[in-house]
Amino acid sequence: MKQPLLVALAFAILVGGTPTRAAPIPPHIEIKYRVSMGSMKIGEGLDVFEHDTKSYTVVSESKTVGLAAILYQLNLRREAKGRITREGLRPRSFVESRNGKTTRSALFDWEANEIELSDGSEAKQTVPLPPNTWDATSFAWNFAFFQPANKDLNINLTDGRRVTSYRYVWLATERNYLPVRIRYTEKDGTAFDSVVEAINVSPH
Repeated sequence: MKQPLLVALAFAILVGGTPTRAAPIPPHIEIKYRVSMGSMKIGEGLDVFEHDTKSYTVVSESKTVGLAAILYQLNLRREAKGRITREGLRPRSFVESRNGKTTRSALFDWEANEIELSDGSEAKQTVPLPPNTWDATSFAWNFAFFQPANKDLNINLTDGRRVTSYRYVWLATERNYLPVRIRYTEKDGTAFDSVVEAINVSPH
């Protein structure tokens, strides 16, 4: 597992005021967002998060739009399921589909400390499951349920291909730690921003 020297994943959640105790998380949340590269909009998406205080499901769907869709049409769907613990979200399964075809998946075995990874047509592989490991979809919601003691963390993420270690995740306290902005930075320095356009919640 390689640990990037540069910040590969960062939360830039809108901040303001002093830290406060997070309010209970509604059982159903929908977040609509836009994906941009620089000033150009290249995609849009919808995340739906549901929980019953014991377990959770999150479905994230996104697609390319505009010129980006002409150059490369992509419909991406990610679904993650797991348990809610005192330490936050603990993933159980993760499945990714591209243009209607399942491409990657991960099964978490926390008792055996192993994770089964599947990347398309390649054979499945079972590798060690480090602590503080999430799939790429669950991680965006984890800190709504568990607030870390400090703002600099060492975490592990998987997209079904491998488990990769990251560091330096910045979090802010407003808006219940919901992911209102996420920036992904590629190795070549190219940055993609996912910024929330609307949040809808249901109390039941």
